[in-house]
Amino acid sequence: MTLTIQDGDKFALIAIENVFAQLPEEFPGGQLADGAWVLPTLPVEIGEHWREWVGTIRFDRMARSNIILIRIVHSSTP
Repeated sequence: MTLTIQDGDKFALIAIENVFAQLPEEFPGGQLADGAWVLPTLPVEIGEHWREWVGTIRFDRMARSNIILIRIVHSSTP
């Protein structure tokens, strides 16, 4: 299964940096039983407008994170 965020979806993302985990370097990430995703890096490029919206320090820390948790749900009121 592939991680996709479609029009009408809401998502929450937690990015954690400096996590010690003994995962193979080629680990692509995976989906948990509850539908959440665990990834070793952000799955998309982050637009520069986010740097202004979340702040430079948070933006840089998010980009350096090595464990990403994402939960996606479809919503009729995105």
